[in-house]
Amino acid sequence: MTVPTNTNKPNKTEQYKSLGDPRQNPNANKYGFQDVMITRSGHSLVKNDVKDHEYIAFQHRSGTGWIYNPDGSAKMTVFNGFYNDIRGEYRINTSGTFDVRSEVDATLRAEGNFDVTATQMNTSTHDSYNMVVGANMNSMVGGKTNMISGEGFQVFGAGGSPVEITSSEGAVTLQGANATIHAKSPAGGLASIAGAQVSVRSDKQDVAIGSAATVSISTEGGDVFIDAGEGNVYINCGPGIKPQQQVAAKIRPPEKIAEKPNPLYPTTILQA
Repeated sequence: MTVPTNTNKPNKTEQYKSLGDPRQNPNANKYGFQDVMITRSGHSLVKNDVKDHEYIAFQHRSGTGWIYNPDGSAKMTVFNGFYNDIRGEYRINTSGTFDVRSEVDATLRAEGNFDVTATQMNTSTHDSYNMVVGANMNSMVGGKTNMISGEGFQVFGAGGSPVEITSSEGAVTLQGANATIHAKSPAGGLASIAGAQVSVRSDKQDVAIGSAATVSISTEGGDVFIDAGEGNVYINCGPGIKPQQQVAAKIRPPEKIAEKPNPLYPTTILQA
């Protein structure tokens, strides 16, 4: 028995053949290319196919929602907090600028390591800048380190910890209109400057080395030079010079050594 052929079957090729973009038809109604759905409570979903204005938007009745713009960009608006709970990895990759802003406080916290890598890193604050480190703090700089403070620069060693400024090979320079090294522990302290070559110098102002106790200037096997240029060198021994307080002073030529009285204390003047 021969089964008759159904000649009324649609031609699938013709049925699904693209007729082109219907929006190109000048007689088309542009509002016919919008699908709008609004629920009873006010949620909405809009799919707009109007030429050059294509977008998709879905919105909660509170105003929170997403919109996908005609150029492919997207924007999310949230009116009452936004929380991400991610149980795995979370990575963000952008080929453009990455900008995070907060109109109030902001916190970045990591229970493990927190690494920042950048070609150049700038940190700016309009008020105070506080850094708290629970253990050691290490900074490695390939070039120079410049620190500029408008109201002074202070380094403290809390709890009796020493403060050291050292250089393994190069020089260490403390320079300013007034440079002070002060050990002010009430039980006595030691301000120490040591090195292969140590210089304490002021180009225009006086240099004062003082102590309420003993001041010692010594050398192991070398000479101690006190050079006043065209000025005088004053050594005040206080009221009543005792023989054991006399200190031998070598100066060249010896004929420049002179004795001059001081109205307050007996003073030995070594003229340079």
